[in-house]
Amino acid sequence: MESYAEKLGAKIREIRRMKNETQQQLGSAIGVVQQSVAAWESGRCMPNIESLTKVAEHYNVSTDWLLGLSTQIELSTERNK
Repeated sequence: MESYAEKLGAKIREIRRMKNETQQQLGSAIGVVQQSVAAWESGRCMPNIESLTKVAEHYNVSTDWLLGLSTQIELSTERNK
């Protein structure tokens, strides 16, 4: 059975690949090292709340989507104003 960390990691990997970014590029964009992104994506650990929020903001997705609580991937433009 897939753990919450593995599910979250899969979502981060999915959106990162959809946006054609490397782990290094994501890490640089949100202020963490590439090894942290790799650990999240493998399910070895989970990002803290601040990092999770930064990932969501960077890709314009909801934290609910990243956590598997919503199927809506993109944030509405109204919410970003």
